[in-house]
Amino acid sequence: NAYHLLGTYSGLDFFTGNCSLYIRFHILFNVPPTKRCTGGYWRIKFNQIPLYTVSQIATVIKAKTSGQNIEAGIEHILLDSRKLLFPATSVFFALNGPRHNGNLFMAELYDKGVCCFVVDEELSQEEMSKFPKGVFLQVPDVLQALQLFTAYHRQQLNMPAIGITGSN
Repeated sequence: NAYHLLGTYSGLDFFTGNCSLYIRFHILFNVPPTKRCTGGYWRIKFNQIPLYTVSQIATVIKAKTSGQNIEAGIEHILLDSRKLLFPATSVFFALNGPRHNGNLFMAELYDKGVCCFVVDEELSQEEMSKFPKGVFLQVPDVLQALQLFTAYHRQQLNMPAIGITGSN
């Protein structure tokens, strides 16, 4: 059977342990339209960059650490709970905005396997006790911590930054 591969951009993680690009793909076979599409994600690795540990991230963002597994490896920054791909190696930055509170999504993410959270200092020990395997990095300002960490990560890279812009 002849087939065609159609790739659509699914998203580029601006921070991954492997600088990976995730592409959603569909393979179209020469069969009736109702049975012709299969798909999944391809992970394309560009180069190997060492993982960060929770304790390294805590040092960079000057966070107070609570939890047990501070040497866990982190490969992905998660800002939107709906975009979770790799829960075991993600750190969730619980950003607050005018219409949302990032702390409200922690229980859902914890149930899906995320164990590392960057939270503001107002999260109580009682609230954190609801997540026995969770690791919490408490900072005064989550957005500022994210900015500190991404700036630190960018300094570790020995490659030019490229911006891709455009519209549909």
